[in-house]
Amino acid sequence: MNILSSTREIDTFIISASKKPFVTIDTEFIREKTYYADLCLIQIAFKGENGEQDSALIDPLNKSLDLTSFFDLMKDSTVLKVFHAARQDLEIFFSISGYIPNPIFDTQIAAMVCGFGDQISYEKLVKECVGVSLDKSSRFSNWAYRPLTSEQCRYAIGDVTFLRDVYLYLKAKLDENERELWVKEEMERLCDTKSYFPDPSEAWRRIKIRGGNSKYLSILRDLAEFREKEAQNKNINRRKIFSDDAILEIAAKKPVNSSELSKLRFLPKESQKNWIGKNIQAIVINADPTKAPNISRDFYQKDDKYDHNLVELLKVLLTFSSEQSGVASKIIASVDDLKDIASNNRPVSKAVNGWRKEIFGSSALKLKNGKIALSIQNGNLKIIKSTPGK
Repeated sequence: MNILSSTREIDTFIISASKKPFVTIDTEFIREKTYYADLCLIQIAFKGENGEQDSALIDPLNKSLDLTSFFDLMKDSTVLKVFHAARQDLEIFFSISGYIPNPIFDTQIAAMVCGFGDQISYEKLVKECVGVSLDKSSRFSNWAYRPLTSEQCRYAIGDVTFLRDVYLYLKAKLDENERELWVKEEMERLCDTKSYFPDPSEAWRRIKIRGGNSKYLSILRDLAEFREKEAQNKNINRRKIFSDDAILEIAAKKPVNSSELSKLRFLPKESQKNWIGKNIQAIVINADPTKAPNISRDFYQKDDKYDHNLVELLKVLLTFSSEQSGVASKIIASVDDLKDIASNNRPVSKAVNGWRKEIFGSSALKLKNGKIALSIQNGNLKIIKSTPGK
């Protein structure tokens, strides 16, 4: 069933893999109750020659196995690591090893550049590129349960064997359209480790804040930092400590004893009485208003500071640019990018830089500044140059 059962088998397979120009990688994991994903299975494949074993499953739950050679391969700069929708896989490897595999290629991102729409699934991409329909019935398996079934193994190995042909198909298409550097730019962005696990002191930024005085903001910040640190240290889901709604309620109600904690709506009863409740009281009592986050008025009014009509026009232009270029709109620009263009004289959005400027950003700035206009002619959208003085 392609399961490598000893460290020696893993090392032998990795020696072969390290001689190839690329390998395909996938993982299976569970994360419902933990902060960090629990890695349950590693799938790896390459283009084999002369009947050599070219795909395998590695069981990281088998504690007798030494995975050093595998992680060395992940650092090997001479071998390209190919993933589909890589972000969660990269986060797992980063949390285990402290580094991001390099270099990498994400077929989902490449597919978006090659005209396959927004975030196409692996199943659909295999169908489009290879002409094979996959059986995805094992998708929601309990990957932590042992032994794995033959159906699970077939499903798992298919996630890397067909990925080889998907990669080669997309690579050829990128070469043909001269868009290799576009994908490379996105891979560099994906490899930025700062985007994976947030600094606990900045965790408050993820909470939707509607306003509040210095005391309120200082409590909110300290609660968010406490939750993030405890979730990381104990490897438990953030919500197991308390929810965002609880943070907002605590910051507003400011409970300093168990009686006041018991009146909270969003903090579970057991949390009111255990170590969580005791820490909440200490945070509320010790919060320093002079160290509250310095939040500008714009932070609360992000949705009010831009021209809504202009953003709607930019959305139309984005759709048009996506259709003309064959690049998915989602990878060209987000709604926040459009708001940045609409509201700032010097937007910093990625949509007005690099390859995005060529297919959308330049036109977006011209539309904003009245140098072009959008028109419907014979039922089709057209971009026309604006005539000065008219």
